[in-house]
This record gives sequence, C-alpha cells and structure tokens, in this order.
Amino acid sequence: LLAKATMAGDDDLNENQIKYLHYFIYQNGKTSESPVLSGFVKPNKPVTESMTISIEVDEATLREDIFPNNGRSCDVYIIANLPEDVELPSVCSIDNLKDLELSTMFANADGSFLRQECFVMDGSGKAEVISLRNVIVAEGNISLKRLASKISLATTVESSYTDEEGVVWTPDVEGMTLELVNCSNNILLNGIAGDVEPERFDYSPRSHISEGNSGRYSFEPFYSYPCSWHLRSEDELVFRIKLPWTDNAGRWQPCYYKVLLNTTELVRNTYYHVNVNIGILGSFSPQEDPVELQNLSYLVVDWRNGLNDFSGGVEEEVDILAAHYLVLEKNVWEMHNQENLTIPYISSDKCVVKDIEIIRDNYQDSNNNYDSDGTKPLTVFLTSDPQNPLATYIAVSHELVNDLSDENADYLPYTITFTI
Repeated sequence: LLAKATMAGDDDLNENQIKYLHYFIYQNGKTSESPVLSGFVKPNKPVTESMTISIEVDEATLREDIFPNNGRSCDVYIIANLPEDVELPSVCSIDNLKDLELSTMFANADGSFLRQECFVMDGSGKAEVISLRNVIVAEGNISLKRLASKISLATTVESSYTDEEGVVWTPDVEGMTLELVNCSNNILLNGIAGDVEPERFDYSPRSHISEGNSGRYSFEPFYSYPCSWHLRSEDELVFRIKLPWTDNAGRWQPCYYKVLLNTTELVRNTYYHVNVNIGILGSFSPQEDPVELQNLSYLVVDWRNGLNDFSGGVEEEVDILAAHYLVLEKNVWEMHNQENLTIPYISSDKCVVKDIEIIRDNYQDSNNNYDSDGTKPLTVFLTSDPQNPLATYIAVSHELVNDLSDENADYLPYTITFTI
C-alpha cells in the first residue's frame, strides 16, 4: 500500500509529515462491517509526503476473507497521524471511524504560534489484485487529505494618508501585528464542519515578515479544523490587524482593522489566502469596532506547495477551485402589508434555506417574540419558474390578521430572517 498526501504542503512546517498510520482492509463493498484486516505502522523516523507499507497475509485469509469468490479488489481505509489518545471503536467500519472526534492544539495556551509535528490525514481507496502466480499479490495507492485548513494573509501598506483635516499620517509598519480569531481545535474524522460543536480559540497577535523591498508583508500561516459560522455573528472567523500611524506633529496612534474571509465555512485540506491593502486610518481604540477593510483579493486552493507567500513567483501551477457565488439584488426587503414576497437569485450551486426566524417587536414587552409554530404559518422556500428552471426564486409567505377588531390584529412589524 502506498499512502500519500494528496497535496504537498510546506515541509518546514511538517505539513506533509507521516509519523505513523492505521490501515483497515475490508472485503469489496463491505466497509460498513468490521475490517478483515487492520494494523498500525510506525517507521523509524517520520516520512515526508508518501509512505509505502508491505502487508504479508496468509493464503487462506487472502482467498477466503479478503478476495472471496475469486474477487480482484478490496477496500482500504487509512488514517495517518491519529492522536494516541483517540480510542478506536469496537467495530471499525469506515462510518464508525469517521465519527471519531479529534482535538488538536494549533496554538500555545497564550495563542502564540505552535509548530505542528504532523497533521491528521485520512483516505480510502481500492487495492487491486495484480498477480495470481503462486501467491496473490495486490496493491493500492491511497491518497490522503488533511483534516485541517490553512489560512494566511499578506498586506501592502500605503506610504501615507491625509485625513479630512489635512493631517498627514505615516504608517509604522514595524509595529504591525495580525491575529485570527474564532478558529476551531476539534473536528470529527469525517472533516465536515458543523457535525461537532467547535471548540473556539484565538491566535495571539504575531509580527509580520517583510518581503524584501516589495512593500508587501506576510505572516506565518494559521491553522484550524473545519468550522462554519453566520455572517456578522460572534463566531465569524476574522483577521484583526493593528497598525500604528504617526502624524506630522509626531503623535503616535495605533489603528485597528478587521478582514473577513469571503466564505462562511472552512473546508478541510484547503488553503485560504487573503491579500489586503491598507491605505486609511483604522479605529483608534480596540474597544471600538475595527475598520473593515474592503479592497481585498482572495485565493482558495487545494493545500499544496509553492504557495507559501502568494507573491506571484509561484513555483508550480495551481488549480483554482470552482468559484461559488450567490447573487441577489439586495439582502434586506420591506413588505408593506404583504403576505407573499418572491426574491430572484442566481447561484452557482444548489442552495438550501436554514435558520428561519421571525420576531415581532412589542413595545410593552421586548421578550414577546412571535411563535413561528402558532396560528399564522410562515414559509420560506426555494423555487423556480416551471417554464425556465434557471430562473430561481426565494419565496416568503406569512399570513397576516388585518381585521383591526381582532385582538391579534397585526399592527406591529415583524422581522423575518433566514440564511441561504
């Protein structure tokens, strides 16, 4: 069996390291059962990028259990670098194994950068019979994907800024720092964000690394397990930048900025990079909302080598993942005594509606929220034009009581929110 990380990472940060692995071999198509054969392999020293293991099996097991009825293939599942404190289930079906919860410290207790010895990876595939002479010989090539995601940011800084009063400010780039908040330390082995409640943590501020005379600055990468969040929520993954400025009177003032990722979810084995330019003053106090930087560019790629700084001198070609987009005219609508609203939208992917909530303000009791399970049905669903399936719509329907003699008459506004 050859186990190999699908995309090479940075060897200096041990992103390709395979310290040891567990293998599980199943009869063809029977991965929901216990494996016929399983084992643990640990080389004398860690292997980088790929690892070949040989497994000797007696003839009876091969013919009767792994390749019965003259079968020519079997299923193989491999986990690399599984933490030693994780206990395997009694029945090691692939589904049971993927339900294992993992926790990894990506940062020190103070949030500072923690160099990882290795990254958990897994992968499944087939081993095919290649020889029937004397003994059965089978081999398989299993591609592994990391469970973690990688995130980085690089910035350029304008040489000066003149405010509305004509004061000229100069950036103190040497004092610039970056932190990333709301990362996750835990995940199920299936790598799906949302299948486990994330254990959030923040990275402490770190200093930049100058890239020669290019005027561009980068930072050590950040790591997180896959997680998801709602836009503008407390759990949103956010970069925070602190950059001091000095005015022409010699006043030194730290400024605070935030950078949002152009997504609401981290995907495993994916590298997220943001390029940002700072040319304005930020918030003057960490207690204020930081200024959100808008002029950004994003790169989302499979986690691979040659992309350490995204400076343009990339060592190898990159495969850009498919673009994902959801386009609406706006994201806030007012319905004046309407019970139905149809909102056109365009999307690259199939969409779903979730987190539907309706609230009615009550000026006497702010806690009197509308019960969506009550007598007035609320529905929000996605539909399309039967004559043109590409014309897609969000349909909102909510019954109103317009009889003012009714004590439940709707004379106060409702607020309906949902996520697409």
